[in-house]
Amino acid sequence: MSEAELHVLRARLLGGIRNKAARGELRRNLPVGFVWGEQDGEVCLHPDESVRAAIVCTENLNPEVVVMKSAQDGK
Repeated sequence: MSEAELHVLRARLLGGIRNKAARGELRRNLPVGFVWGEQDGEVCLHPDESVRAAIVCTENLNPEVVVMKSAQDGK
Protein backbone atom coordinates (compact mmCIF):
# COMPACT_ATOMS: atom_id res chain seq x y z
CA MET A 1 0.00 0.00 0.00
CA SER A 2 1.19 3.46 -0.74
CA GLU A 3 1.45 6.12 1.91
CA ALA A 4 -1.47 8.02 0.37
CA GLU A 5 -3.71 4.94 0.64
CA LEU A 6 -2.76 4.56 4.29
CA HIS A 7 -3.76 8.17 4.98
CA VAL A 8 -7.13 7.65 3.28
CA LEU A 9 -7.71 4.42 5.18
CA ARG A 10 -6.85 6.02 8.52
CA ALA A 11 -9.10 9.00 7.79
CA ARG A 12 -12.03 6.68 7.01
CA LEU A 13 -11.45 4.68 10.19
CA LEU A 14 -11.30 7.83 12.33
CA GLY A 15 -14.41 9.17 10.60
CA GLY A 16 -16.25 5.97 11.50
CA ILE A 17 -15.19 6.30 15.13
CA ARG A 18 -16.33 9.94 15.24
CA ASN A 19 -19.70 9.06 13.69
CA LYS A 20 -20.21 6.26 16.19
CA ALA A 21 -19.36 8.67 19.04
CA ALA A 22 -21.80 11.26 17.67
CA ARG A 23 -24.57 8.64 17.69
CA GLY A 24 -23.67 7.62 21.25
CA GLU A 25 -22.70 4.09 20.24
CA LEU A 26 -18.96 4.27 20.91
CA ARG A 27 -17.84 2.00 23.73
CA ARG A 28 -14.33 2.32 25.09
CA ASN A 29 -12.55 0.17 27.64
CA LEU A 30 -13.71 0.68 31.20
CA PRO A 31 -11.45 0.78 34.26
CA VAL A 32 -10.71 -2.52 35.95
CA GLY A 33 -13.65 -3.71 38.02
CA PHE A 34 -16.37 -2.31 35.76
CA VAL A 35 -18.22 -3.95 32.88
CA TRP A 36 -20.77 -2.76 30.35
CA GLY A 37 -24.36 -3.63 31.30
CA GLU A 38 -27.26 -4.81 29.20
CA GLN A 39 -28.71 -1.33 28.58
CA ASP A 40 -27.03 1.31 26.43
CA GLY A 41 -24.45 3.20 28.47
CA GLU A 42 -25.05 1.14 31.61
CA VAL A 43 -21.91 0.54 33.68
CA CYS A 44 -21.93 -2.16 36.37
CA LEU A 45 -19.48 -3.55 38.86
CA HIS A 46 -17.67 -6.68 37.71
CA PRO A 47 -19.76 -9.78 38.52
CA ASP A 48 -16.72 -11.76 39.70
CA GLU A 49 -16.34 -11.43 43.48
CA SER A 50 -12.57 -12.05 43.33
CA VAL A 51 -12.13 -9.04 41.02
CA ARG A 52 -14.11 -6.80 43.37
CA ALA A 53 -12.16 -8.10 46.39
CA ALA A 54 -8.84 -7.41 44.66
CA ILE A 55 -9.92 -3.83 43.94
CA VAL A 56 -10.90 -3.29 47.57
CA CYS A 57 -7.50 -4.64 48.67
CA THR A 58 -5.74 -2.31 46.25
CA GLU A 59 -7.73 0.70 47.43
CA ASN A 60 -6.79 -0.09 51.03
CA LEU A 61 -3.08 -0.11 50.11
CA ASN A 62 -3.08 3.08 48.02
CA PRO A 63 -2.66 6.16 50.26
CA GLU A 64 -3.99 8.54 47.57
CA VAL A 65 -7.32 6.70 47.50
CA VAL A 66 -7.53 6.81 51.29
CA VAL A 67 -6.88 10.57 51.25
CA MET A 68 -9.52 11.07 48.55
CA LYS A 69 -12.05 8.98 50.50
CA SER A 70 -11.30 10.92 53.68
CA ALA A 71 -11.83 14.22 51.88
CA GLN A 72 -15.15 12.97 50.50
CA ASP A 73 -16.26 11.82 53.95
CA GLY A 74 -15.40 15.23 55.42
CA LYS A 75 -12.68 13.96 57.75
